[in-house]
Amino acid sequence: MLDPEKIRRGLNTQLLAKKVLYFPRVDSTNKIALELGRKGSPEGTMVIAEEQTAGRGRWRRKWHSPPEKSLLFS
Repeated sequence: MLDPEKIRRGLNTQLLAKKVLYFPRVDSTNKIALELGRKGSPEGTMVIAEEQTAGRGRWRRKWHSPPEKSLLFS
């Protein structure tokens, strides 16, 4: 299982991952990040997930990421 606090501490950065939000399963980390941004979440917030069921990438390409098989974050 991913540990948000270990990830935050392990990044040598002043902006990225000031706040790390963990979800076991999401449709899309990017969708959650966009919603959080619209609600005023601070810059540098990172959304991580063990599994993503409706992810989208460049050119709106879709993919499903099975649990514990990849790194998923926005």
